[in-house]
Amino acid sequence: MTNVAVSERNSGQVAVYIGGNALVDEGKVFKLSAEQSSEDTDVSIFWGTENQSRDKVDITSSFKKGEIAGELHVRDNLVSDYMDTLNTLASAIIEETNRIHSLGQGTDRLTQITSSNGVINTSYTFNEPVGQLPLEVKEGTLRITVYDDNGDIVDNLDISVDPEKDGINSMINKISAADGNANGGLIQANVSPNNTIKITSGSGYDFTFTEDTSNFLVASGIYGFFSGSDASNMGVSSLIMSSNNFIATSATGAPGDNQNAYNIANLKDEDLDSLMGVTMDEYYAYFAARIGSDKASADIYVSTKQEAVGELSLKLEEVKGVSMDEEMTNLMKYQRAFEASSRFITTVDQMLSTLLNSLGR
Repeated sequence: MTNVAVSERNSGQVAVYIGGNALVDEGKVFKLSAEQSSEDTDVSIFWGTENQSRDKVDITSSFKKGEIAGELHVRDNLVSDYMDTLNTLASAIIEETNRIHSLGQGTDRLTQITSSNGVINTSYTFNEPVGQLPLEVKEGTLRITVYDDNGDIVDNLDISVDPEKDGINSMINKISAADGNANGGLIQANVSPNNTIKITSGSGYDFTFTEDTSNFLVASGIYGFFSGSDASNMGVSSLIMSSNNFIATSATGAPGDNQNAYNIANLKDEDLDSLMGVTMDEYYAYFAARIGSDKASADIYVSTKQEAVGELSLKLEEVKGVSMDEEMTNLMKYQRAFEASSRFITTVDQMLSTLLNSLGR
């Protein structure tokens, strides 16, 4: 199961070690345990004293060979690397889909929406660690188009975004004041739980997002089709789950316009910088092929080792084993030698008997 070192004492008893930590030392036994420090951490292997009176020691890194080392290698290296690759693909799908979706319209326009991503402190700018969103915010412009009850455009509100100067609080102030009325009017913004941002239209109005060169919508998670940031938490946004009328299939809201859905569908054919300059399909094919290649390499390695062990086993049997042909030949040789010796002894006995009888006569 693992690499061990055995040392024989003068008494004839032995000590068994793993990575310099004793498991057995003459009459003493030391315990191993597999434990998690929390539900979100991997299992580690700990070594303890005989009566467990001292703190346990993490000796996970001491396992260098055998089944345990193999399991740890798969968990900490292979599977972890596969997860990183899959997370990269999922993140690209989330980001690119949400970038298109956030600037489209469903059959129902928005009256309020809350971002899914928040910050640690709303007072800091997007370029400061505690004010950062999961994705980068760039210098640019966010446009919010406001409609009345008849579906006519009332105003296009342009909000400038500068990550060096702006954070959640300043964005709230800018959005609220974009129509010239910071305390009401067409649109308002405020802080929501988890330091997210909530945008609400005034009574009798609804709105959509029609431009965003700052990446603010995608970074904050406003009106995206997907929620989450990677494969571990990827899901459909709560807004769309509440009503599929908010799926932004249209670019303009005009009857029959499905341009946004068409653009999202064509994402699979676009070369993406976040995926090493290849398409989503190509990246996934590479991922699947890599797993298959690793599996094939492992199978070849195991097969080669099994054949080597088989050959060595045959050599060992040749050294310690019995050849029936050789033993039969030796048996016949010794049997003939025994028969020849018996005849010689019989002949000598007859000669002596004849000699003695002749002298006696």
